[in-house]
Amino acid sequence: EQTPYISVVDILRARRSTGLLKANVK
Repeated sequence: EQTPYISVVDILRARRSTGLLKANVK
């Protein structure tokens, strides 16, 4: 039951990573 939670956290971290990369490029 913890797998979905981990998946959500992983997605959020990935989105944050992408956002930081995009912000850094700008």
